[in-house]
Order: sequence, then structure tokens, then C-alpha cells
Amino acid sequence: TVMEHATSDWLLWLDTDEVMDKPENLVKYLQDSHVEAFALPQHHLSAEPAGLLKTDYPARLFRNRKGCQFYGMVHEHPEKGLNRGLGRAVTITAAAIIHHGYLNESIRRQRFVRNWPLLKRDREKYPARHLGQMLWLRDLAHLMRYRCEMGEQPFDTAREILDFWQAHFAANASLQILLEALPYYSEAVRFLHGHNAVEIELNLKTGKAFVNNNSAQ
Repeated sequence: TVMEHATSDWLLWLDTDEVMDKPENLVKYLQDSHVEAFALPQHHLSAEPAGLLKTDYPARLFRNRKGCQFYGMVHEHPEKGLNRGLGRAVTITAAAIIHHGYLNESIRRQRFVRNWPLLKRDREKYPARHLGQMLWLRDLAHLMRYRCEMGEQPFDTAREILDFWQAHFAANASLQILLEALPYYSEAVRFLHGHNAVEIELNLKTGKAFVNNNSAQ
């Protein structure tokens, strides 16, 4: 991989649709310490609608340790091992990543079309990859939405979202991944509930969701 050819002590990873804001502020962090990686704000900009879509904090600045490699067929990330991350990480806000790859709805849909086959391959090669599971749930929600816009009734896709949630998120996901995935699960619940296609029971004591598929389609 490309990291095998890197000779510097630290690596900074950027995609081609990203630029750094205030990269000069990173120099002071490149010193001996117990920290193995730094998470930076990643701002996803949009012109349609105008504004900031969201901000997340990926670990993009990390020590050049042998053994790290990229995992994933799409939206890949470097880790010490599958689902192990990069080690001790600290979030800093002195610099930021500006992502302009989601500028408008047309671009976002083109990315979906491009990424969908790659996500299928990701599920085959890395079925236990936590980030890949969240992204699969997310794009299933996109697919459900797009099918609705075309006049379809995608009950099968909505039920796949609920089944996938129960299998991979209801009891096993980390809090961070769970919070990322929850809106897409909720979207499927709302769709099915609006069509009287599913009965939802929430157990607030355990925080688990139980789905009873009793009505016929």
C-alpha cells in the first residue's frame, strides 16, 4: 500500500475533494508524546442547500507505524487492525478539513451511484467492518428514499434496514456508530409505520428496539 512507501514520522491523509484549513497549526502537535493520532474537524459543505451539512471528526493525522493499513473498498480508513482504529487519539480544532464533495444534490446522487457497487463489495470482503455496516445502512436509506421519489413502495428495502439494524446494531454497536446509524433506522421505521406495515415497541429500560412484522404486504 501507499503507506509502505512513506518515510516521515507522521502521515496526513486527505482525499482529492478536500483541502486543509490552517495546516500550519498542526506543526506544534508533531512531537514526542503518548498520542498516536489526531482527529480533526471535517466540515462537509453544501451549496444546495447552502450551508454546512455536518461536521465529523476522523483521525486523519497519525504516526507512521508499521502494521497500519487501509480497510474498506470504499470510504476506507487506516487502522492497526480491523475495527481497532489507530490507537490513542486526541481531537484538536486548531486546523480543519474542508470537504466539498457533497456540494449539491446532483453530485450527492452521482456519488451514491458510484459507491453502491463498491459498498456491496465492501460487505463481501469486510462483513464485520463497523464503519462499512453503518455506511450500508445509510445507503439503504438513500435507496429507499430514491425509490419513493420514483413512485415505488420500497417495503422490502425498509424491512432490510430494520433487519440489518437488529443483526448488527441493536446490541453490539459502539455508541458512536450507533448514533451515526440511528437516523437511517428511524427513517425506515417512519416509512413502514406510516404505511401500517410495522408495529414498533420500544423498551426504554434496556434501550433496545423490537420490531414485530405482523401485517401482510
